Amino acid sequence: MYQRVDAKKKAKKDGETIAELEEIISSLIDDRAELIRIAQAYQEELGARRISPGEIEYISETVVPLLLRLSGGSADDSEESTEIIKSLLSVETISVLQLLGFNFREALGEPLTAIAAEYVSSLGPKKSQAKKSTSSGKRRN
Repeated sequence: MYQRVDAKKKAKKDGETIAELEEIISSLIDDRAELIRIAQAYQEELGARRISPGEIEYISETVVPLLLRLSGGSADDSEESTEIIKSLLSVETISVLQLLGFNFREALGEPLTAIAAEYVSSLGPKKSQAKKSTSSGKRRN
């Protein structure tokens, strides 16, 4: 870019120099706009992946007691488990892991969604039973 500017300055043709410099400026403005668009897209993607400290606290307050009830261990195990789970779900730990690139929504949210979907699907009639009931319900003429 700088070489083009220097070459035009040395050419001593004012009209051409001005036109070329305007073209260079226009190109730089376009490049800047593209970089801003890329940075904004990156920021949106990062924001969608990040869990805020308030969200982390809410998750910790909600999930830790649930995990402790599910573990159902002895009092000593429960105390140790509580501390481990609390430290894993602390604002500091999750913030550091996010800085390192860990995506909690993808790693935990998507598998939990799949498990819930599978469970809900299993509550309905089985496919083979549903086919039998629809085929036996048809009348023959």
